[in-house]
Amino acid sequence: EVTQLDSTQKRSFRVFENNQSSSDPILPPYGNFSEIYFSNITVSSNTTFYLVSTAGSTLPPLINAMEVFFISNALTDGTNSNDGKWL
Repeated sequence: EVTQLDSTQKRSFRVFENNQSSSDPILPPYGNFSEIYFSNITVSSNTTFYLVSTAGSTLPPLINAMEVFFISNALTDGTNSNDGKWL
């Protein structure tokens, strides 16, 4: 949470994957961070993720960073010779 909320404000949301809730409610802590991760899931180009406010939330969902990792068996020739070079 980037702003100190007053007593009438609350930010709480869940992460949904393809319309299925994938997380407990997330309440971002002021001046700190929350981290969630999903492992062992298979996605496709049609997979969607949503951030949806919980019923008691007075503020919309908020994220400031996201990382997505893709694991593939397609690497057969090892590291590319251009890896780590400035182009």
